[in-house]
Amino acid sequence: MLSDNELIIAARKFVGILLYDIISRKIPPFEAIQKFPKDIEDSSVKIAWHAIIHFDADEDIRKQDNLHAQEQMSYLESLGKILLEGHPLPENILTEYENLYQETILPKRVTFKEYLKSIFRFI
Repeated sequence: MLSDNELIIAARKFVGILLYDIISRKIPPFEAIQKFPKDIEDSSVKIAWHAIIHFDADEDIRKQDNLHAQEQMSYLESLGKILLEGHPLPENILTEYENLYQETILPKRVTFKEYLKSIFRFI
């Protein structure tokens, strides 16, 4: 069984792979969102989650603004490089992120029972 720290490092590395897969166009951002590790409480992983969400949402802007597209790709690449090594993001990025976002809702594991409850809420 992996320790909490080992799980966080493994999640960072996996997210780094996802970021590089987006940059290289192996997978679209929405697929990375679907594959994103669940139940990980790590600021570096949360920042990567936001970066992917913003990247996905800005698809139209990237098509019209080449500079914006280059900046986003460069940002994803810099995050990916650090996370791929399992390291936390630099303190200045963490601090800036925390000033902008108070809480991030990351994907959670859903049990079959919770899934059924969520369906029956709407019926």
